Amino acid sequence: MNAADGQPPTTLAKQSQLMLMHHLLNAIDGKPVRNVAATWVAVKTDHRQHALPTFPTAWADGAATALFVTDPNTLHQRLHARIDFECAIITSQRAASVSESFPGTLFTDDTH
Repeated sequence: MNAADGQPPTTLAKQSQLMLMHHLLNAIDGKPVRNVAATWVAVKTDHRQHALPTFPTAWADGAATALFVTDPNTLHQRLHARIDFECAIITSQRAASVSESFPGTLFTDDTH
């Protein structure tokens, strides 16, 4: 019971309405990211092809986060001097973009 009015307490779920949110905000407009659903990044660590980055997992995490708000080609241009990476992106419309040498496979439903 609510001490103030003797009514049963309302739950947060009853008080709120469903809102589309994301934990990442676009720094330009301050709004939640809406057009990207998921990203993956693999940082290449073969020192024979590219300088071995320090903390490759941290670079991969940072690049994957950046891909939520940055075009992958733009990100590659900005980071190519520091890291060599491959990526995959799934948009909120369920479209996928995968770089040429991404070391993973996206499973799709080809029955439709």
